[in-house]
Order: sequence, then structure tokens, then C-alpha cells
Amino acid sequence: ANADIDIQNNNNKTPLDVIGTNNQINVMRSIIPGLSHRSSELRQQLKENEQENEQLRQQLEREEEEKKQKAQENEQLQQQLEHQLKRKEEENEHLRQQLRQQLKRKKK
Repeated sequence: ANADIDIQNNNNKTPLDVIGTNNQINVMRSIIPGLSHRSSELRQQLKENEQENEQLRQQLEREEEEKKQKAQENEQLQQQLEHQLKRKEEENEHLRQQLRQQLKRKKK
């Protein structure tokens, strides 16, 4: 039944319809190689972009790891400095007490 309809449709076409259809086919044939070339270019660009994205991802991971390590180093240094400061303050307090005792002895 479909074949009969197709035959009837083709029989109903005028020569101008056939020429128009042939022109459309020729236009499509001329466009397809360009589209295929453009598609290849886009695939290549996509591949390059994905590679660049991966490199940037790896660089970001390295920088984040370096930042984390520096933060740990800074924390350790801060703790060391706080410990040194506390020791010096205790040492200074001890020296003040010794000085007070010496001053008291001299007054006597």
C-alpha cells in the first residue's frame, strides 16, 4: 500500500517538482563535505579542550596541595613561635622575681 502511494505521489509530481527536488539534493551534496570538515574541526577542538582541561585540573590539584602544605607549615611555625614566646615570658617573669628579691635584700 505504501509503495502504491509513493508511485502515485511520484506520478503527481510535475517536472518543476522534480527539478526542485534535484536542486535541493545538489545543494545538500555541496553542503555535506563542508559540514563533515567542520564536524572534524570541532571534534579536534573538543579533544584539545579536554586535554587542556585535564592539564588545568592537574595544575589546580597541585596548587591546592601546595597551599595545604604551606598552611600546615605556617601552623607549625605559629605553634613554635607561640611556644618560644611563652618560654621567654616565663623566663622574663623569673628574672623579674630575682630582681625584686635582690632589691629587697639591698634595702635591708
